[in-house]
Amino acid sequence: MNRSLSSKKFNFVYNKSIVIKTPGIIFRVSPSSSLGGVGFIVGRRLGSACARNLFKRRVRSLYNDFFISKEKEVDIIVAPKKINLSWEEIKNSFKLITNKAYDI
Repeated sequence: MNRSLSSKKFNFVYNKSIVIKTPGIIFRVSPSSSLGGVGFIVGRRLGSACARNLFKRRVRSLYNDFFISKEKEVDIIVAPKKINLSWEEIKNSFKLITNKAYDI
């Protein structure tokens, strides 16, 4: 998949990253040597497959807007506390982590 983390890179980012908590989502952020990627920790207990996939599509879109389009080299792992978050809630979470992620 485009801009997704490989399993080896996922483990590296998970273990060597900075944790940034927002009201609905926990982010693990790490600088990247390449253009970056995004990974997810979204379990079945959070909701139906349709709801989980919608959440992932929204996050990928925002990741492209906030990081890829600006050519920032950042790897992110996203672990939501709940997945029935609105588009605005997810976008606000990305706005909160943007400054912290750019400082890494």
